Amino acid sequence: MKLIVSFLLLYVYLVSCSSPYHIPNVKANWHQAFDHCKYNGMELVSIANHVAYNQLTAQVAQELNCSRICAVWIGANDLANEGTFAWAATGLRVSFANWKSNQPDNKHGDLEED
Repeated sequence: MKLIVSFLLLYVYLVSCSSPYHIPNVKANWHQAFDHCKYNGMELVSIANHVAYNQLTAQVAQELNCSRICAVWIGANDLANEGTFAWAATGLRVSFANWKSNQPDNKHGDLEED
């Protein structure tokens, strides 16, 4: 059974909306989320600092109505080099990481949750 996750999409072409993030509540693995973003002219979010992280977590909690834990996909992956995370949009190494304990766990080695 697939884990139901939501993913963050960064609107790259809208700058006048109240929030630059779109958070659909859909069932998807990382690759499906990535492809959905590309198809819609967006990309999975890259988080540069605590300010962006706090904005995102507040919006996710509000939109998904979760008070404790919300599972979301972001644009980081270690597909090119196992254990070294980079942002999918830029290929730059992740410098800000506020991982939960024991995360990322790379459950099946392919960014999919079963």
